[in-house]
Amino acid sequence: MQRKYIISLVVAIVLVPVIWFAVKVFYRAWELENKYSDLVEQQADEVVLINIGDGDRAYLARLLDTVDYFQPKVIVLNALLSKYSNSSQDSLLLNSIKSSNTFLRTKHQGMSHYGTHKAFLDASIGYSFFEPYLDDGEVHDFYLYRISNEEREFNLAYMAAYNYSSEKAQSYLEAGPSQPQLMVISRMPEYLKAYEYQDFSFSKGDLEGKIVLLGYLGPGNEDRFVTKVGILSDKSDIYEPDTYGTQLLANQILMILERRY
Repeated sequence: MQRKYIISLVVAIVLVPVIWFAVKVFYRAWELENKYSDLVEQQADEVVLINIGDGDRAYLARLLDTVDYFQPKVIVLNALLSKYSNSSQDSLLLNSIKSSNTFLRTKHQGMSHYGTHKAFLDASIGYSFFEPYLDDGEVHDFYLYRISNEEREFNLAYMAAYNYSSEKAQSYLEAGPSQPQLMVISRMPEYLKAYEYQDFSFSKGDLEGKIVLLGYLGPGNEDRFVTKVGILSDKSDIYEPDTYGTQLLANQILMILERRY
């Protein structure tokens, strides 16, 4: 009797993880095919990404000046500029932000913005927060806005989309979800046009009239997140970061412009 009990227990210990793994694989396949079957598998024309890599502030200033020369409609610098001094590099970057009408990213806590120095914020055309809500290490969603002084303060993605096309952004807001949360991703990173660090091969035809996002795109995992689509696309059971913050920002902008909920 005791032997049968031990054998049954061993079989259960072995089979339960196997069954659980099979269920997870099946559910992932079902979710990818159904819930995320409407992922847009085409190049995004409205948004262009440029990798700032490990460039210093003098490099960022040069990059901003070059990008601005080709007359994009919106420029967003997705980097937290937490410190400011009277150094030549900071002065160059400050002047480039001011002359290029660049939007900047901040963080928020309570009623305050932080993460980027006030000197840079004052030089920019506008700034706002862009922070993912993490659930067990996975990006769950983003807040489209937060309530500040009884008014809605929109995130950086909506700000960029609105300045690109106020009509489309307003239309999204009017027909969109009742809650301020946004879905994480609608387009895989490979369908976002991106230039590598120190690649200045873009021309006026590549950037003119578009939204240009400057942000970190590797090669490391800094500012890189685990997303549902990355998990579902990965056949392994290991959750690895798959999407950079700048790619998530591009996704949010495109979802607003394309009215995807």
